[in-house]
Amino acid sequence: GTFDRRRPVTPLAHMIEDYHIGMNETDLTHLPEILKLHDLARDEDAGDIKQFSERSKHNFKNRGLHHHVFDTLSAEQLVRYSGFEVISVEPILPCHIILVARKRELEAVNDSFSRSIMKAVKKSPFRSDRLVFKNSLGRSL
Repeated sequence: GTFDRRRPVTPLAHMIEDYHIGMNETDLTHLPEILKLHDLARDEDAGDIKQFSERSKHNFKNRGLHHHVFDTLSAEQLVRYSGFEVISVEPILPCHIILVARKRELEAVNDSFSRSIMKAVKKSPFRSDRLVFKNSLGRSL
């Protein structure tokens, strides 16, 4: 639902690697992908491609780019990886993913949540979530 809708979902491994190497807001690694796939029509402050490109080069100052792209499953995976127990997840149009989680003293247990995430993914507004659900069942939605 955002201007990143054409970009691929960022894999969990990529986000973990960025964390471990201390990647910060000055990183422009994704700039070529963003310039190629950014939906200017969904970003009213972007201007034309030339203006957007110039603005993007100074992202640390204006914070107009998203370094990573999420869908419901990737957001849930990142929260679980971070040691939280996911209590509830709700994808909401046009582009929101609401996750409720709690930090556990011991390793988080998410087995009881696996059915809930699939329910949320089934009705998700994010195409990539629905494809994962379809593939997990071996049938169309």
